[in-house]
Amino acid sequence: MKYGIRGLVVFGLMMVNFPGRSLPAIASTPPSYVAQSIVGECRAARTGTFIYYERNFESGQIRGLQANDRVTLAGNGGGGWIAISEPTVGFVRTEDLKPCTVEQVTRCANVNSFIYESRSLESRPVRGILAGEQLVLTTEQVDEWRTVLEPRPGFISDNRLRECNNSSSTVVPSRPPMNRPQPTTSLCRRVTPLVDDGLNVRSAPTEAARVVETLVPGTLIRLRSTAARTDSTGRSWVSILSPVSGWVSDGFPGNKSNLRPVPCESSR
Repeated sequence: MKYGIRGLVVFGLMMVNFPGRSLPAIASTPPSYVAQSIVGECRAARTGTFIYYERNFESGQIRGLQANDRVTLAGNGGGGWIAISEPTVGFVRTEDLKPCTVEQVTRCANVNSFIYESRSLESRPVRGILAGEQLVLTTEQVDEWRTVLEPRPGFISDNRLRECNNSSSTVVPSRPPMNRPQPTTSLCRRVTPLVDDGLNVRSAPTEAARVVETLVPGTLIRLRSTAARTDSTGRSWVSILSPVSGWVSDGFPGNKSNLRPVPCESSR
Protein backbone atom coordinates (compact mmCIF):
# COMPACT_ATOMS: atom_id res chain seq x y z
CA MET A 1 0.00 0.00 0.00
CA LYS A 2 1.22 3.52 -0.87
CA TYR A 3 0.43 5.11 2.52
CA GLY A 4 0.62 2.03 4.71
CA ILE A 5 -1.23 1.46 7.94
CA ARG A 6 0.11 4.70 9.50
CA GLY A 7 -1.32 6.77 6.64
CA LEU A 8 -4.76 5.27 7.05
CA VAL A 9 -4.75 6.02 10.77
CA VAL A 10 -3.83 9.67 10.12
CA PHE A 11 -6.60 9.97 7.49
CA GLY A 12 -9.11 8.59 9.98
CA LEU A 13 -8.08 11.11 12.63
CA MET A 14 -8.50 13.94 10.10
CA MET A 15 -12.06 12.87 9.40
CA VAL A 16 -12.85 12.87 13.12
CA ASN A 17 -11.41 16.38 13.58
CA PHE A 18 -13.22 17.79 10.52
CA PRO A 19 -16.75 16.49 10.76
CA GLY A 20 -17.86 18.83 7.95
CA ARG A 21 -16.18 16.54 5.48
CA SER A 22 -17.59 13.09 4.90
CA LEU A 23 -17.08 10.17 2.66
CA PRO A 24 -19.43 9.88 -0.33
CA ALA A 25 -22.67 8.18 0.66
CA ILE A 26 -23.25 4.68 -0.57
CA ALA A 27 -25.69 4.82 -3.45
CA SER A 28 -29.10 3.50 -2.53
CA THR A 29 -32.60 3.66 -3.93
CA PRO A 30 -34.71 6.11 -1.90
CA PRO A 31 -38.15 4.86 -0.88
CA SER A 32 -40.92 5.98 -3.18
CA TYR A 33 -44.16 7.31 -1.78
CA VAL A 34 -47.15 7.22 -4.12
CA ALA A 35 -50.20 9.19 -3.04
CA GLN A 36 -53.27 7.00 -3.18
CA SER A 37 -55.94 8.52 -5.41
CA ILE A 38 -59.53 8.64 -4.19
CA VAL A 39 -60.93 9.49 -7.62
CA GLY A 40 -64.02 7.40 -8.29
CA GLU A 41 -64.73 6.70 -4.62
CA CYS A 42 -68.14 7.22 -3.09
CA ARG A 43 -68.96 9.86 -0.47
CA ALA A 44 -72.26 10.91 1.13
CA ALA A 45 -73.50 14.29 2.28
CA ARG A 46 -73.34 14.74 6.06
CA THR A 47 -76.28 17.14 5.92
CA GLY A 48 -78.05 19.33 3.39
CA THR A 49 -75.49 21.14 1.24
CA PHE A 50 -74.84 22.29 -2.35
CA ILE A 51 -72.74 21.46 -5.41
CA TYR A 52 -70.94 24.56 -6.74
CA TYR A 53 -69.54 25.48 -10.16
CA GLU A 54 -66.09 26.30 -8.76
CA ARG A 55 -64.18 26.01 -5.48
CA ASN A 56 -65.89 28.99 -3.88
CA PHE A 57 -69.33 29.97 -2.67
CA GLU A 58 -69.53 32.94 -5.05
CA SER A 59 -69.34 30.71 -8.16
CA GLY A 60 -73.00 29.74 -7.83
CA GLN A 61 -74.94 26.64 -6.80
CA ILE A 62 -75.60 23.92 -9.39
CA ARG A 63 -77.96 21.82 -7.27
CA GLY A 64 -78.64 20.83 -3.68
CA LEU A 65 -77.73 17.64 -1.85
CA GLN A 66 -79.85 16.12 0.88
CA ALA A 67 -78.38 14.32 3.87
CA ASN A 68 -76.92 10.94 2.78
CA ASP A 69 -77.12 11.76 -0.93
CA ARG A 70 -74.19 10.06 -2.66
CA VAL A 71 -71.54 11.65 -4.87
CA THR A 72 -68.62 10.25 -6.88
CA LEU A 73 -65.26 11.92 -6.34
CA ALA A 74 -63.41 13.31 -9.38
CA GLY A 75 -60.31 14.62 -7.59
CA ASN A 76 -58.20 14.35 -4.44
CA GLY A 77 -59.31 17.67 -3.04
CA GLY A 78 -57.53 20.82 -1.95
CA GLY A 79 -58.27 24.08 -0.19
CA GLY A 80 -61.26 22.58 1.59
CA TRP A 81 -63.02 21.64 -1.68
CA ILE A 82 -63.19 18.48 -3.78
CA ALA A 83 -64.34 17.85 -7.35
CA ILE A 84 -67.16 15.38 -8.08
CA SER A 85 -68.46 13.77 -11.27
CA GLU A 86 -71.83 12.41 -10.06
CA PRO A 87 -74.70 13.25 -9.69
CA THR A 88 -73.32 16.19 -11.71
CA VAL A 89 -69.91 17.74 -12.35
CA GLY A 90 -68.97 20.37 -9.76
CA PHE A 91 -67.35 20.99 -6.38
CA VAL A 92 -68.38 20.27 -2.78
CA ARG A 93 -66.90 21.29 0.55
CA THR A 94 -64.90 18.33 1.86
CA GLU A 95 -66.16 18.92 5.40
CA ASP A 96 -69.73 18.36 4.16
CA LEU A 97 -68.95 14.78 3.05
CA LYS A 98 -68.60 11.48 4.88
CA PRO A 99 -67.81 7.87 3.83
CA CYS A 100 -70.65 6.08 2.10
CA THR A 101 -72.55 3.40 3.99
CA VAL A 102 -71.39 0.00 2.80
CA GLU A 103 -74.08 -2.09 4.50
CA GLN A 104 -76.51 -3.51 1.96
CA VAL A 105 -79.87 -5.24 2.13
CA THR A 106 -82.13 -6.90 -0.42
CA ARG A 107 -85.80 -6.04 -0.71
CA CYS A 108 -88.55 -6.78 -3.24
CA ALA A 109 -91.08 -4.38 -4.72
CA ASN A 110 -94.60 -5.03 -3.45
CA VAL A 111 -96.18 -3.15 -6.40
CA ASN A 112 -95.15 -1.93 -9.83
CA SER A 113 -93.12 1.18 -9.18
CA PHE A 114 -90.17 3.32 -10.23
CA ILE A 115 -86.66 4.15 -9.09
CA TYR A 116 -86.52 7.95 -8.90
CA GLU A 117 -83.68 10.39 -9.46
CA SER A 118 -84.20 11.95 -6.01
CA ARG A 119 -86.34 11.43 -2.91
CA SER A 120 -89.56 12.73 -4.44
CA LEU A 121 -92.40 11.33 -6.53
CA GLU A 122 -92.14 14.56 -8.53
CA SER A 123 -88.56 13.79 -9.61
CA ARG A 124 -87.62 11.99 -12.82
CA PRO A 125 -88.20 8.19 -12.91
CA VAL A 126 -84.94 6.51 -13.97
CA ARG A 127 -86.14 2.88 -14.12
CA GLY A 128 -89.35 0.91 -13.89
CA ILE A 129 -89.67 -1.84 -11.27
CA LEU A 130 -92.14 -4.74 -11.46
CA ALA A 131 -93.91 -6.18 -8.41
CA GLY A 132 -91.71 -8.93 -6.95
CA GLU A 133 -88.51 -7.60 -8.54
CA GLN A 134 -85.51 -7.58 -6.21
CA LEU A 135 -83.44 -4.50 -5.39
CA VAL A 136 -80.17 -4.02 -3.52
CA LEU A 137 -80.33 -1.03 -1.18
CA THR A 138 -78.29 0.61 1.54
CA THR A 139 -79.47 0.40 5.13
CA GLU A 140 -79.96 4.18 5.18
CA GLN A 141 -83.50 5.52 5.26
CA VAL A 142 -84.26 9.24 4.92
CA ASP A 143 -87.81 10.64 4.94
CA GLU A 144 -89.17 7.13 4.25
CA TRP A 145 -86.99 6.79 1.13
CA ARG A 146 -84.33 4.14 0.52
CA THR A 147 -81.16 4.50 -1.55
CA VAL A 148 -81.06 1.94 -4.39
CA LEU A 149 -77.73 0.45 -5.56
CA GLU A 150 -79.01 -2.18 -8.02
CA PRO A 151 -80.42 -2.65 -10.61
CA ARG A 152 -79.82 1.10 -10.99
CA PRO A 153 -78.73 3.83 -8.53
CA GLY A 154 -81.54 6.06 -7.31
CA PHE A 155 -84.27 6.19 -4.70
CA ILE A 156 -87.48 4.32 -3.95
CA SER A 157 -90.18 4.86 -1.34
CA ASP A 158 -89.87 2.41 1.56
CA ASN A 159 -93.62 1.74 1.57
CA ARG A 160 -93.25 0.12 -1.87
CA LEU A 161 -90.85 -2.53 -0.58
CA ARG A 162 -91.25 -5.80 1.27
CA GLU A 163 -89.09 -8.67 2.47
CA CYS A 164 -88.20 -11.07 -0.33
CA ASN A 165 -89.06 -14.75 -0.05
CA ASN A 166 -85.39 -15.55 -0.62
CA SER A 167 -83.58 -12.69 1.09
CA SER A 168 -80.14 -14.14 0.38
CA SER A 169 -80.51 -13.63 -3.36
CA THR A 170 -79.76 -10.30 -5.01
CA VAL A 171 -80.50 -11.42 -8.57
CA VAL A 172 -83.48 -9.88 -10.31
CA PRO A 173 -85.86 -12.78 -10.96
CA SER A 174 -86.25 -13.73 -14.57
CA ARG A 175 -89.62 -13.17 -16.17
CA PRO A 176 -91.20 -15.41 -18.80
CA PRO A 177 -91.09 -14.17 -22.38
CA MET A 178 -93.83 -11.73 -23.15
CA ASN A 179 -96.01 -12.23 -26.19
CA ARG A 180 -96.22 -8.87 -27.85
CA PRO A 181 -99.24 -8.63 -30.09
CA GLN A 182 -99.02 -6.21 -32.97
CA PRO A 183 -102.65 -5.45 -33.76
CA THR A 184 -103.30 -4.10 -37.24
CA THR A 185 -106.33 -2.18 -35.98
CA SER A 186 -104.22 0.24 -33.95
CA LEU A 187 -101.02 2.13 -34.69
CA CYS A 188 -100.74 3.54 -31.18
CA ARG A 189 -98.34 2.43 -28.48
CA ARG A 190 -97.41 3.61 -25.00
CA VAL A 191 -93.83 3.57 -23.66
CA THR A 192 -93.65 1.00 -20.84
CA PRO A 193 -91.99 1.62 -17.45
CA LEU A 194 -89.36 -1.01 -18.26
CA VAL A 195 -87.21 1.44 -20.22
CA ASP A 196 -84.09 2.76 -18.47
CA ASP A 197 -83.64 6.53 -18.79
CA GLY A 198 -86.56 6.80 -21.21
CA LEU A 199 -86.87 5.55 -24.78
CA ASN A 200 -84.55 7.11 -27.37
CA VAL A 201 -86.02 8.15 -30.73
CA ARG A 202 -83.26 7.81 -33.34
CA SER A 203 -82.87 9.04 -36.90
CA ALA A 204 -82.32 5.48 -38.21
CA PRO A 205 -83.01 1.91 -36.97
CA THR A 206 -79.63 1.41 -35.30
CA GLU A 207 -78.08 2.15 -31.90
CA ALA A 208 -75.38 4.22 -33.65
CA ALA A 209 -77.89 6.67 -35.15
CA ARG A 210 -78.40 10.19 -33.81
CA VAL A 211 -80.83 10.60 -30.90
CA VAL A 212 -83.69 12.88 -31.96
CA GLU A 213 -85.55 12.90 -28.65
CA THR A 214 -85.99 10.82 -25.49
CA LEU A 215 -89.51 9.75 -24.46
CA VAL A 216 -90.35 9.18 -20.80
CA PRO A 217 -92.34 6.11 -19.69
CA GLY A 218 -96.06 6.56 -20.35
CA THR A 219 -95.64 8.63 -23.52
CA LEU A 220 -98.24 7.86 -26.20
CA ILE A 221 -96.72 7.37 -29.67
CA ARG A 222 -98.16 6.66 -33.12
CA LEU A 223 -96.48 4.19 -35.46
CA ARG A 224 -95.93 4.78 -39.15
CA SER A 225 -96.50 1.06 -39.66
CA THR A 226 -96.73 -2.08 -37.57
CA ALA A 227 -93.93 -3.62 -39.65
CA ALA A 228 -90.75 -3.97 -37.60
CA ARG A 229 -87.15 -3.99 -38.76
CA THR A 230 -84.44 -6.12 -37.10
CA ASP A 231 -80.84 -4.92 -36.94
CA SER A 232 -77.66 -7.04 -36.91
CA THR A 233 -77.87 -7.55 -33.13
CA GLY A 234 -81.44 -8.89 -33.28
CA ARG A 235 -82.98 -5.71 -31.87
CA SER A 236 -86.44 -4.83 -33.23
CA TRP A 237 -87.14 -1.30 -34.51
CA VAL A 238 -90.37 0.44 -35.54
CA SER A 239 -90.86 3.75 -37.32
CA ILE A 240 -92.99 6.37 -35.53
CA LEU A 241 -94.80 9.53 -36.64
CA SER A 242 -95.48 11.24 -33.31
CA PRO A 243 -94.75 12.83 -30.94
CA VAL A 244 -91.65 13.12 -33.16
CA SER A 245 -90.66 11.35 -36.37
CA GLY A 246 -87.97 8.69 -36.12
CA TRP A 247 -87.23 5.12 -35.05
CA VAL A 248 -87.58 3.48 -31.62
CA SER A 249 -86.45 0.09 -30.39
CA ASP A 250 -89.09 -2.36 -29.17
CA GLY A 251 -86.41 -4.52 -27.55
CA PHE A 252 -85.48 -8.07 -28.53
CA PRO A 253 -87.99 -10.70 -29.70
CA GLY A 254 -89.07 -12.95 -26.82
CA ASN A 255 -87.84 -10.44 -24.23
CA LYS A 256 -89.39 -7.47 -22.46
CA SER A 257 -91.19 -4.94 -24.64
CA ASN A 258 -90.50 -1.22 -24.68
CA LEU A 259 -93.95 -0.51 -26.14
CA ARG A 260 -97.47 -1.48 -25.11
CA PRO A 261 -100.27 -1.55 -27.71
CA VAL A 262 -103.18 0.78 -26.86
CA PRO A 263 -106.20 2.06 -28.79
CA CYS A 264 -105.41 5.33 -30.51
CA GLU A 265 -108.48 6.94 -28.96
CA SER A 266 -107.18 6.04 -25.47
CA SER A 267 -105.87 8.95 -23.45
CA ARG A 268 -105.25 6.92 -20.31
